[in-house]
Amino acid sequence: GRNEVDARARERLLEARGLGSGREVGHPWDIDCAEHETLCAAPFNCQNLTSEQVKSWKTRVATADGHSDLRTWCNAVEHENGIAKLCIAKHDLKSNAQVTYDMQVKAGVGELDGSYCFLEGYCVDTEVTY
Repeated sequence: GRNEVDARARERLLEARGLGSGREVGHPWDIDCAEHETLCAAPFNCQNLTSEQVKSWKTRVATADGHSDLRTWCNAVEHENGIAKLCIAKHDLKSNAQVTYDMQVKAGVGELDGSYCFLEGYCVDTEVTY
């Protein structure tokens, strides 16, 4: 029924956003820095993660002082060339928006993401000009 369709759509949206990546949190981190240059550079430094740090993400994804722990992006390598590189590392919000949009549409969740944008009021935010 309808609830089953909604559940599948939410699951696809989470997977498209890298939140359903299937990587088991808690494993010692092993990342190929030649392949993942952005994630091996500041502010991510994924190659330096310990298993204890990764395990802590089960209950807290913020730093001790309450800021976002950007290292949690190490758990979503599929977003390295989008959000991690363009938005966080390079502060190129326009390019990141286009890459994210294309990724969402390709994953089949473009309409769902558009609904989220509308429902949260982001689509009428006059501060965003592109």
